[in-house]
Amino acid sequence: MGTSLKSIIYDLWESIRANISDDDVLDYRNFVYWINNQRALWLRNELNKGHSIDPNIIQDLGAVPLEIDDSIASNEFIQDKKILRTVNKIPVTIERHDKPTITRIGSLNYRERGYSIVDYFTVPYIGSGKFNKNQIYAFLRDGYVYLVSDCNNPKWKTMKYINIQGVFEDPTEVAAFNTSDGIACYDDDSAYPINKWMIPYLKDAILKADLRQFIRPIDDEKNDANSNLTQFVTNKDNNDKREE
Repeated sequence: MGTSLKSIIYDLWESIRANISDDDVLDYRNFVYWINNQRALWLRNELNKGHSIDPNIIQDLGAVPLEIDDSIASNEFIQDKKILRTVNKIPVTIERHDKPTITRIGSLNYRERGYSIVDYFTVPYIGSGKFNKNQIYAFLRDGYVYLVSDCNNPKWKTMKYINIQGVFEDPTEVAAFNTSDGIACYDDDSAYPINKWMIPYLKDAILKADLRQFIRPIDDEKNDANSNLTQFVTNKDNNDKREE
């Protein structure tokens, strides 16, 4: 199992707690934002270099529910196609040369090959051949994933869920999605989607940029900073319970 988000936050706190004023308030959510932001910057830079996508940075949205979409199906552009759409928007992905980084859209059977991911403007021209008329195609638009297929596709009437995988800007947003067994796809104790070699650089960037304003050369004889760490993690957990 990889390093969790919570453990990265603890490590950051341990590296600064001796030099943090007891009057300073560092919220758990600040750390989450800084870590997510630095991760996104690093990954965008790496992916735009043409590097292959490491499995460690990919997240799985589990079983994503579908619904029939009449609004886009009535568009003259694709009015002869059958359209399904995810009920909810999916998290924003890391952009790779202006393209979303979706690595798989397919059935819940992971052994099956994923659907072909196409651009919205190519939809009128797909599935018209002799050998591809029953294929399922997927495209991303306005934050939703759409599926397109010929009306005679035998799988179409039974489709209620799809599986989506990708590299997302905010990994914590994946917590809103569940597996087919109803288990949340992510929490702060899960493996954080990042390459291990990147963690030291991420921490260093946060220390130099985001946490610099909070660090002061003070003595913490009573070790009160330990209690501060417990407090802001406890506050985070309490906030989550109130939001539920």
